[in-house]
Amino acid sequence: MPVLDGAAVSSNTYPLRFVFDAGRDGRVEHAEDVHVNWIARRAIRVDGQLDDWKDLLPQTVAADGSGGPTLTEAAWFPFQKFDTAVTDGLATAYLACDASNFYFAARIADSTPEDGMVRFETRDDDAYFYPEICYARTKTNTVQELTWPAGVRRYSYRRGPELPAGNAPRHDNVQIAFNVLPPDEKPWYPCPPGTMPGFIGYYDTDYEYALNPVAAQYGGGVEIWRLRVPGMPHKHFYPREPKSPYDGPVKDGRLVIRRDGNMRIVEAAIPWREIPEVKRRIDAGQTIKFSYRVNDNGSAACLELARGRSVAKRNGSFLVDWTEHWRTSWSSARSGEKAEALAAQRGRRRATKDSTQRATVVLSAPKRGCSSAMGVVSQLVYAVAERQQLLHTPIPETQGGDNDAEWPSEAIFSRRSGHGRN
Repeated sequence: MPVLDGAAVSSNTYPLRFVFDAGRDGRVEHAEDVHVNWIARRAIRVDGQLDDWKDLLPQTVAADGSGGPTLTEAAWFPFQKFDTAVTDGLATAYLACDASNFYFAARIADSTPEDGMVRFETRDDDAYFYPEICYARTKTNTVQELTWPAGVRRYSYRRGPELPAGNAPRHDNVQIAFNVLPPDEKPWYPCPPGTMPGFIGYYDTDYEYALNPVAAQYGGGVEIWRLRVPGMPHKHFYPREPKSPYDGPVKDGRLVIRRDGNMRIVEAAIPWREIPEVKRRIDAGQTIKFSYRVNDNGSAACLELARGRSVAKRNGSFLVDWTEHWRTSWSSARSGEKAEALAAQRGRRRATKDSTQRATVVLSAPKRGCSSAMGVVSQLVYAVAERQQLLHTPIPETQGGDNDAEWPSEAIFSRRSGHGRN
């Protein structure tokens, strides 16, 4: 299916409707907004102003009005009263990179500001448990002194724990996640023997970070908290939870969080040495997968980039485990000659740049078998997304100094089929 012409739109949203008619075997219709998934090659000054992000493609997420708890969340907290009110939410994010950092920025509609979170590097874990001596009011309205038994560790919570992920309890923060390691290097098996990959929940996110504001009572400022990296045990960072060598903040990262009326602005830089496997794949022109999640102290809506997309599915891609999450499902490939070589290897597309530095793509028919009409639709949806991103996205010239010679001018995201893949 050759793509001969097209026009880019500033919203980076392209409505797609596809009908597959298999005659007596069935008919399937699919409708979805597809997007150009793109990491710009640009140096960013992290100052919270977002001036450096002009003309970059937006990645927007919006709430669909469902703000109730998941079945897992309700089961884990049977006595908690959940807010199920329909809540609107909207966020627009931007991605970029240079020779030193991966950059992320977001503008988030937020009408319920908060002071901030605990600084987890210096959190007093003992403060979440009853002290050695405490007091209780008896039935006769007298005060009784209670003393914890000597030699027994105080293990009863006096108040709910604060967790750095920012969604249990809810805070105004952002989580970002990368999925880059192949299945045989993940800490979990991708599926039980005898089942297809992705049949049950599986391990997809390799690097995850929480971009947190810190409340004035805990010193103020911001904190980039490392939630997940290769080698770190799967954990939620409860008070007194055993620590690993990987626990802690990203000291050499940069983060600015500020408010502009009812808008929350977040801008961050993660150094490549913090996410070496991400950089390795981008340097090699290989694909990566990325997603982000916006948390809001005033809303339980799931604002995740991959939510509801046909390439994604419900999975534990972010912490905490018991809230709604969607698979870290974006893929990126290098642009230019390297991208064309990789595309030819996959047999999925052939891309050539014309004199206006736009790409024209010819797609071959999907070669993987499909057991259902929906499977065919899904594969073609991913193909159309790939075709649109190369057709409608200009490839600018590389800018920068000598260190830029080994870098692509842009990193292109492509949406790939999840059939039989991680």
